Amino acid sequence: MVPHIKHKERRNHKRVKLRNNVIATLRPGSINVGNIADISLSGLSFTYYHKKSPTIDPTEMDILIPDFIKGFFLQKLAIKTVWDIWVSKPIPISSSPIRKRGLLFQKLNQAQISDLELFIRSHSVRENPSDHF
Repeated sequence: MVPHIKHKERRNHKRVKLRNNVIATLRPGSINVGNIADISLSGLSFTYYHKKSPTIDPTEMDILIPDFIKGFFLQKLAIKTVWDIWVSKPIPISSSPIRKRGLLFQKLNQAQISDLELFIRSHSVRENPSDHF
């Protein structure tokens, strides 16, 4: 029998799922656009189709909800990539493999933090309505 190893949670904020189709785009000049899987005030993870592109490590990102009535756009959030893994391997007949990337927010200003808090409160799926982020 393999002993159970406890994993110590290192996140400062609890990650939550989002209700809507929320898009993340990376900067500079990245063609990696994907859907946010979960988010907190500290960072997020998102899945994206991997396209062969220059290996420029992104330093900023945008978050958007493409909706003409209830749309949302938060731009130029400073980020750092924490991890980037394959979700599906490349298949010869497939257009692109899928990857998942974990990002940590870096040096957000007060306006960005306030906008991010409002976004999380407005668009998250909470297990307990009294949860705070």
